Amino acid sequence: MMLPRFVAPSGERRSINLHQSIALLDPKYAHLKDVILAIKWLADDGSQDEGVSVSIDDVMDAYELTEKILEEVYAPKLPTTLMPMTP
Repeated sequence: MMLPRFVAPSGERRSINLHQSIALLDPKYAHLKDVILAIKWLADDGSQDEGVSVSIDDVMDAYELTEKILEEVYAPKLPTTLMPMTP
């Protein structure tokens, strides 16, 4: 999968693959890189028919890891209390 991304200081756009995109994550998410790469490897193995088997447990582990990543990245930005609805 190739994702367009600005990578040059000149603003030129070039395509990079998912692995490169993960490597370029913001430094504040550096501690998540290995987990994200593990999920990517599971997805790669599961999408190719080369004798590599991905179990249901592997899929569930990837799901749980993805959930934890999303919670860590987005939960701090969520309001702590719900805003009251006005009629």
